[in-house]
Amino acid sequence: LPVEENKSLWKLILDQFDDLLVKILLAAACISFVLALFEEHKEEDSLVATFVEPLVIFVILIANAAVGVWPERNAESAIEALREYEPENSSYIVEVTVGDKVPADIRKIRSIMTETEEEKTSLQQKLDEFGEQLSIVISIICVAVWAINIGHFNDPVHGAVAAILEDLPAVITTCLALGTCRMTKKNAIVRSLSSVETLGCTSVICSDKIETLTTNQMSVCRMFIFSKADDNNIQIDQFEVTGSIYEPKGDIIYNGTKFNCSHSSGLVELTECAALCNDSALDYNESKKVFEKVDEAIETALTVLVEKMNVFNTDKSRLSPQEMAMSSNIIIH
Repeated sequence: LPVEENKSLWKLILDQFDDLLVKILLAAACISFVLALFEEHKEEDSLVATFVEPLVIFVILIANAAVGVWPERNAESAIEALREYEPENSSYIVEVTVGDKVPADIRKIRSIMTETEEEKTSLQQKLDEFGEQLSIVISIICVAVWAINIGHFNDPVHGAVAAILEDLPAVITTCLALGTCRMTKKNAIVRSLSSVETLGCTSVICSDKIETLTTNQMSVCRMFIFSKADDNNIQIDQFEVTGSIYEPKGDIIYNGTKFNCSHSSGLVELTECAALCNDSALDYNESKKVFEKVDEAIETALTVLVEKMNVFNTDKSRLSPQEMAMSSNIIIH
């Protein structure tokens, strides 16, 4: 399937103006600017004052777009970085030859995954409804004012511009941006500002765990060995393992301190079992700068554990990532 492209900067900027209230403000600013051009000015001060209102509206709209683009741009960059963890190998391969019947669900699955309909959030729907009602009320008032004072067309237009809430879009965008910043501090990526209002009311998220909430990489986090076993007395030692990805770097922690695995005969024997009963390997992807598994994920996690335990006390500080991946695939008998 083709990789989904991130939104460009211009697309993010244009999306900030895809709002009914913003469109009404933009139309009001353009009308006010056109009227200011054709209006007669006796003094220079009155000329400047006439253009103040449309310029202020334009400045508010530009600031509103800038506040909205900044967090969404950061979210797009974060999503692009997370895509590096996506595996490129497929889980299922369908091999066909000339004359074979191709499964029809392949085409349907692709269309479902590539064609998604974007629905407006409840906040967007409420704002659009408010904008429609506001435009109707303003239009009725302008027609009534123009009918009463037919000779002055500028009066209803200026009244319509004055009735529009110029600060409302900026206030809403600022509040949503602040909500986005708060969610970012809690390790949540908000791709669209308008979704903050919906996410703020969410208490439970039912999601697929693999590659959604995790990196799809297995790792050993704890080890248990019997340090003493008698008829009536059994003692178990627990070891913590740092590192949660396929990178063969980490420490073994025992009672809060770093532990040398070569000092424990039980851990040495565990290392031998994990290394000998294992067909997996590690590979370093230079383009993504990450370690990847070759073969089963469980066995790869055990291979990484063997490297972290380092029962031979090998100095690997000078090894490159490629050499570290290659050395983990070699078993010394």
